[in-house]
Amino acid sequence: QDWLRFLTSDGLAEKAGCPPSDFDKMVVKEFADNAADIGGFGYDVNEDEKTVSIWNGGNGLSGADIDRLFDIKRPLRSSKHWRRGQRGALGNGIRVALAGCRLCNIDLTIISNRTQYHINLLDNGDTVTTMQDSDLSDEGTRIVLKFLDDNIFRKSRYLSFLQVAVMTQQTKTITGKPLASWFKEED
Repeated sequence: QDWLRFLTSDGLAEKAGCPPSDFDKMVVKEFADNAADIGGFGYDVNEDEKTVSIWNGGNGLSGADIDRLFDIKRPLRSSKHWRRGQRGALGNGIRVALAGCRLCNIDLTIISNRTQYHINLLDNGDTVTTMQDSDLSDEGTRIVLKFLDDNIFRKSRYLSFLQVAVMTQQTKTITGKPLASWFKEED
């Protein structure tokens, strides 16, 4: 079963396309990419609390959305119609980020529609979600990543991904055919 590969370091390296030493950066990048895709992207990196917060200006997520999207056993799928040159394999983003949180000991909290969801991926691939009311985020969705391992968190490691995501919000969408440079010659 495909989802089993997300539970090991070697398997996640294959699925995420990065070495284990970069799993923490991959987690931040995946959530930043997803937030930027929605629009209204913003972020905060708090060195004292060892947290990275990422938010978007979308319609928010329901409990059912959280259960569906943050299930590592769900089928591979993507909301993207075209592969973007600077992005990895499409359809794995949330799954690799969730697995990366597990392997890097990063606490994952999602705040959306005045509800806070704490998400924990277990060793057997099941996802446990606890929820409580929140007075934050009546619009959009906020992802809070709390780094529990002091040796992993480095603010400078994450800023480049976050700054690029902000810049994508300031660009116009290009319509038409994809650039030929996105493909290999044989394609």
